[in-house]
Amino acid sequence: MNNHSLDNQVFTKNSNNPLLSVGSLKIPFLSWDGLWVYHPNITIKDGKYYMLYTGRGGLRLRHQIGLAMSDDLLTWKKYRQNPVFKIGSTGEWDDEFVAHGYVFAEGNKYYMYYSGCPSKIWREEIGLAVSDNLITWQRYEHNPIIQVGKAGTWEGNHVSRCYVLKIDDKYHIYYAGHDGSGERIGLATSEDLHTWIKYPVNPVLDLGSKGSWDERSISDPRIHKIGKMYVMQYSGYDAKGTGRIGFAYSGDALNWKKFRDNPVIGVGDGMSWDRSEVCRGDIIKIKDEWLVFYSGFNSINFGIGLASGQNILENIISNLK
Repeated sequence: MNNHSLDNQVFTKNSNNPLLSVGSLKIPFLSWDGLWVYHPNITIKDGKYYMLYTGRGGLRLRHQIGLAMSDDLLTWKKYRQNPVFKIGSTGEWDDEFVAHGYVFAEGNKYYMYYSGCPSKIWREEIGLAVSDNLITWQRYEHNPIIQVGKAGTWEGNHVSRCYVLKIDDKYHIYYAGHDGSGERIGLATSEDLHTWIKYPVNPVLDLGSKGSWDERSISDPRIHKIGKMYVMQYSGYDAKGTGRIGFAYSGDALNWKKFRDNPVIGVGDGMSWDRSEVCRGDIIKIKDEWLVFYSGFNSINFGIGLASGQNILENIISNLK
């Protein structure tokens, strides 16, 4: 049974979840996103909402990146020519797997940081692609821009699933590093969005203590600044592999403390669509309401749902004082 005593459910889940589901074909390998639809990232462009998401399906059950669009954040329509970002050409560093796209907008350009993996060895690293319309993407010629660390280190196996934050004139990329048994969250900085220097005292957010809801793995950072405080949303996994969503906070975006009432979004009850995992989410604010678009898993399929609440991040910060 799921340990729902851990799930504080600070956010309220939408009654119409999931909002985006796997492809309509009943056989997963007949649709590029027929098995999994997950890891949403929301971008607002010209008054319309765009969701990049990772789909898994097709004959080889590969991961690729698709697009859905909405006028109201509740009803989503998949782009007819999905996936908009496919695996790389044979022999390229990302010819087996592309996933977990995150878009950072600056000027008239959209910079997508994504996870890629080659076919010969399972080694996720982070690449960059650029677009002016969120549909057509051009890969950066010097990918991958963030590579795995030395063997045996906290990021010696994979680097993946990131978020970009601009502080003053410097860009900060928070990313998950994997050591072979679990993930932690680290940091790198850049002056130009292309060349990144890793923070010397990574990781900046570590695993929880033994027996905690996030003792096995943490990843998927998303950060917002509330007043003078930074708040990070992240996914946490317990010893059994159950994923939930929690928060951490920091005054300098370097030294982080976890919210004492974590996790704030937990798994569903019974046979619900998100009974096994609630993870890999994106968070945006519309007026005074925080919206978390999250990935829900039922042990077979991933889908994308919504949880929301008014002024929740502000209340979290207020309760710290």
